[in-house]
Amino acid sequence: MKQIQVLHEASQVIFEHLGRLLGASAFYLAENDLAANAAVSAWNRKDSRIAKGISLPYEISYCRLIVEASGSVSIPNTAAHPMTKHLEGTGVLGPRAFLGVPVHRRDGSRYGTICAFHRPNGFEAHALQYLEQAALFLGVLIDVEDSLYIDELTQLYNRTYLEMFYEHLAADAELSTVFIDIDRCKAVNETYGRPFGDALLQRFADRLKHAASGIGIPARYAGDEFMVLLFHRSAEQARRIAVSIYEQLTLPFDVQGHEVQITVSMGVSMEGATLADHIIRSDAAMYQIKKNGKEGIAVYEKRLEALIPENGLRRGVKYNSFHVVFQPIVEARSGATAVEALIRLKHPEMGIVGPNAFLPVAEKTGYLLEMDLQTLRNACLQTQQLLDWKSKIAKLAVNCDAIELRRPDFPQLVADILRETAFPADRLEFELNERISMYDVEAIEPQVRRLREMGVTFALDDFGHGYSTMGLFMKLPIQKVKLDRLFVEGLPYDVRGRAIVEGLLGICERIGLEVVAEGVETDEQLRTLRELGCRWMQGYRLGKPVPIEELDDALERSVVACRQGAVR
Repeated sequence: MKQIQVLHEASQVIFEHLGRLLGASAFYLAENDLAANAAVSAWNRKDSRIAKGISLPYEISYCRLIVEASGSVSIPNTAAHPMTKHLEGTGVLGPRAFLGVPVHRRDGSRYGTICAFHRPNGFEAHALQYLEQAALFLGVLIDVEDSLYIDELTQLYNRTYLEMFYEHLAADAELSTVFIDIDRCKAVNETYGRPFGDALLQRFADRLKHAASGIGIPARYAGDEFMVLLFHRSAEQARRIAVSIYEQLTLPFDVQGHEVQITVSMGVSMEGATLADHIIRSDAAMYQIKKNGKEGIAVYEKRLEALIPENGLRRGVKYNSFHVVFQPIVEARSGATAVEALIRLKHPEMGIVGPNAFLPVAEKTGYLLEMDLQTLRNACLQTQQLLDWKSKIAKLAVNCDAIELRRPDFPQLVADILRETAFPADRLEFELNERISMYDVEAIEPQVRRLREMGVTFALDDFGHGYSTMGLFMKLPIQKVKLDRLFVEGLPYDVRGRAIVEGLLGICERIGLEVVAEGVETDEQLRTLRELGCRWMQGYRLGKPVPIEELDDALERSVVACRQGAVR
């Protein structure tokens, strides 16, 4: 039976209204499968003999009459009518008027029934119309609920349902979680095709549902990852159940006539104040198995906490959870605009996480390249969502690291993304970050030149901050430098800083480099930079990083802010 809170609450409102309108004494909404009738929701005026959660065998239920009639059933007196007088429920409830209608989904398939009882008076003629209208509305709601809470491919509950269940129905229960990942599922898709992989996931879900029957709620978390919310708390119980589930899931599967043997990695959590706590911990335990070669079961322990940041990054790469925001860059004279794409990690439990929290982990664990390629792809696709984007965005700037540029295949990886997204290479600009040093030049120069031949331009970030950045543009084909915010923040009152900025701008002008001043936060800074001859500006005074949906307005505001700040 689907314990869906919204359906229950909506039906309660409807039944209470109908109870007053029709004078009925009881209603219930039942789901039936021709074997049993389960009351999803129930309402009583005076007693509680009909209650949510009760279940009767199909053969002795009132609902059977409606199913067999393929329509509504009206009985003035259940104790006297030949269809109902012998039923067990009639003896329990006593003589009553009965009215029942079928509940169908929008596709016409049967969900169950709505039944109403009235004592001592019978139902009036208009009662059937009201009940049929209620059945129509609840049938639509059931479909909506299914789309919210049921995974379409596997027909298991999804994570949204688990959150709802935990919040509304299990807040005081002692629960544990099992997190399950199918090992090498991607290889199955690549070898046999996505339809075969989907069929495997469906077989896997069916077996998981059977394995968890009576002991917990199975759900598809995402992709090839599944969860079981267990109604047990002790370590011994949880381990025993996890082992039983593991043994069943690793038996061979018959998929489209092929025998498929898989392995799974499982993590168990028995502690957590929230469902998010459970998910993070059981996922970390599962990841411990992955790191040690895959296949097996691990229970969360405190020592695994250090794996959580790396695990979140792994999930970000796996599910493309990197969120791109765009910060405007404005040309002060013409009002032309460019944007810098900045990465955020959209973590399912912790929300939007800034780069300082995961970039060091990405470098250490080897996820940096995949992360940045996903960011590039997403930025190219999203930028083109803007109406007439080519007239609004001169350049799309994306950060680039020496680790990536050392790879001989990096230009080809970029070319593949540009071809896939139909993004013009001459609109892409890579910003070489502060971690690129003179020692990297020999290794990265061939890749930089290949990208330049494609049309990609380069900017040197944090210009003026240290000797190495001053020398890099002499060795590499760089078209633009970004003036370090350290020199901007003291303007216009820092005399030495002003002199340094003026000198740097003069150097760049003489050798044909464009300059972007970063960290522009005040009108005074903006005016001073313009007086010194700096054309391009970026900073919170002109616009903060925004998602793509807000970028069009942000670009317009940044141009206005630049012009207003310049004339005050």
